Amino acid sequence: MLTREQLISADTKRYVDVETIAGVVRLGVMSSKDRDEYLSIFLNSVDAAEGRDLSPKHILLSKCIVGEDGKRLFSDDETDIISSKSSDFIDVLVKAANELNGLTRQANEGQKNV
Repeated sequence: MLTREQLISADTKRYVDVETIAGVVRLGVMSSKDRDEYLSIFLNSVDAAEGRDLSPKHILLSKCIVGEDGKRLFSDDETDIISSKSSDFIDVLVKAANELNGLTRQANEGQKNV
């Protein structure tokens, strides 16, 4: 059984490298906090006046695209950068991010409607 210290220091992240038209992009499993924030988009209406891109697929990718060190490359406030990319590029990454994070068909349907 893991001790408290072992649990705290355990690397619980998983990664997948995705081949895209632009090159390889690394995706990581969201932290529990990031996943809760992401799923709240489907449960609550978020105030668009905050000036953020509220597209679930762009928010998902901002939380999942990571560098070789496993750290996020985009903050929650940088979804506009992601949204400027081609839909083909985004669709490949969203599919992989959904699979990696065990998101349901319901989440996929919500993204199609946004």
